[in-house]
Amino acid sequence: MTIIKKNKKYTFFQLITYLICAIIIAQCSNPQTSQINENIADSIPNTVNKENCKPYFEFDEVIHYKRKISEKEIVKLDTNKNRTKDEKDLYFVVSNPNTPKSINDTLFVENLVRIGYKKKVLEKNKFPLLEKIFCERKHKEVFSWACIAYYRDVLIFKKNNKTIGMAKICFECSQYRIFGTACNTDEFGQSGDIENLKSLLNIK
Repeated sequence: MTIIKKNKKYTFFQLITYLICAIIIAQCSNPQTSQINENIADSIPNTVNKENCKPYFEFDEVIHYKRKISEKEIVKLDTNKNRTKDEKDLYFVVSNPNTPKSINDTLFVENLVRIGYKKKVLEKNKFPLLEKIFCERKHKEVFSWACIAYYRDVLIFKKNNKTIGMAKICFECSQYRIFGTACNTDEFGQSGDIENLKSLLNIK
């Protein structure tokens, strides 16, 4: 970056200010995340556009809620007859694909943190890739999975501070439940999209 321009003089204080700003900008950049995003983008066909990829949602904010809980702990919740209210709510969120019943259930989102889900607002530079993953499009091959799904990850899509969509995802079984879209979500996660999403969210 050139600090001194031709035919323009800068004071010593200005030069120091520019130097500090340059250092801060360099430290704020995350080349590792950028590289991950580029790798995911390369795995999604460049031909994907709004003509053959109909977005599920038009959003300006995405919040990721994650809960670390083992299958053993979930089974224990299932068999426990003396569950607390928090344990009951956690069990239904994790194990029931139809919870919540609609995106208008505002208490569902508010309760996620209360029952142990960690909240993270996703960076806006991830939105283009999310739009390519959360869209209705045809895939050459479609696979299905037969296993018990436990929804440890929840994505909340917002527009103008209003919840317009949700996605509950079980990355271990590649199963999902998507709310708030009129699109056909039957082929969501195909062509490696579920793995792309997992990488995008830094899930290990």
